[in-house]
Amino acid sequence: MKTLGMTKKKLKKNYLTFNNKNFMRKLFKVVRFIIFAVLFLAIGGFITMGLWNWLIPLLFHGPELTFWQTVGLLILSKILFGGFGHRGGRRDWKDRKREKCMHWKEKFGDNWKEKMEEKFKGMSDEEKEKFKQNFKRSFSVNIS
Repeated sequence: MKTLGMTKKKLKKNYLTFNNKNFMRKLFKVVRFIIFAVLFLAIGGFITMGLWNWLIPLLFHGPELTFWQTVGLLILSKILFGGFGHRGGRRDWKDRKREKCMHWKEKFGDNWKEKMEEKFKGMSDEEKEKFKQNFKRSFSVNIS
């Protein structure tokens, strides 16, 4: 059997060589990823441990942490706040913000200033003052 001018033996030989090259590339990538992950975890762990042991006992009279406790704390915070995979917490937050903006744009459109000016033109002075007070009240911050 010939496939595009190649015998089975040549086809099998090329297939094995191709797979060996791919296997070596993938193995190199995996080893490189493991080395960088361990290096990143070690550096991040030591930095976090140093900051924790410098600040927390002085400010809050909290305990000092060992390296492995710090690594566990980093992993726990990643699970609780960051999640795993390509879609972390920040991207989800940005998507929700973008969806709210799109909803706002659909509701009011791009020419919202003109619409508000038209609305104000049709209002009496008392209605304008009442609208301004409601607007200020809804966006004011009361610190008690």
